[in-house]
Amino acid sequence: MRYLKKCCLHLLPQQCLLCLHNTNTRFILCQPCLSWLTWLPPGCTQCALPLKQMNSPYCGQCLSHQQQTDHTLACFSYTHPIRGWIQLYKFKQHLYLHPLFSHCIEQVCQQLLHPYDLIIPMPIYTQRLRERGFNQCDLIAKRLAKNLNRPYANHILRRKKATRPQLTLPAHQRWHNVANSFSTTVDISDLSILVIEDIITTGATIHAAASSLKERGAKHVSVCALARAIPL
Repeated sequence: MRYLKKCCLHLLPQQCLLCLHNTNTRFILCQPCLSWLTWLPPGCTQCALPLKQMNSPYCGQCLSHQQQTDHTLACFSYTHPIRGWIQLYKFKQHLYLHPLFSHCIEQVCQQLLHPYDLIIPMPIYTQRLRERGFNQCDLIAKRLAKNLNRPYANHILRRKKATRPQLTLPAHQRWHNVANSFSTTVDISDLSILVIEDIITTGATIHAAASSLKERGAKHVSVCALARAIPL
């Protein structure tokens, strides 16, 4: 099957999303354009916000409010062209993008401070799952786990209530919006968990998710996201 896929890529090359040249990669992006993307350097240890000064591993918000995430990384800032690709993927069901997204997260998660025992996706509420037809983080997490040969589960962390989309809210409302919105369905004592997220805005969602996981015994909670929204 793998050989057949390589033959198909060679005989029927795809078109790069950026330069529109033919590419024989499976990521819909040629290698030069993948290298051209502006990858985020490691930022705040807990929320991945880029730091203006490196005299502390934490941003001002995370210094002021104790967070439950142990290490958070993001591939890119939530700007063009990543923002457009994520919107096409989530809202227009351009599912061909998820191998690219998984590949990008795979490159970044090599920088995590803590080894992880299990990969899980950030869940979405049941009603939104029915409306959208898929969980955008689930597809990425499942492919990532397969590529890395790591255990994967999508039933451990649940959304127990509907919340408004974080990007539609001012920053001060986002923490209240997701507070107590997650539940962890099984005991995960002494396990280190890697949560896969698509977009981090303020860090409120990943904090709420990590809180739930740690209440059920998680030793470490790391997060890898495709994009980080950066305040102007």
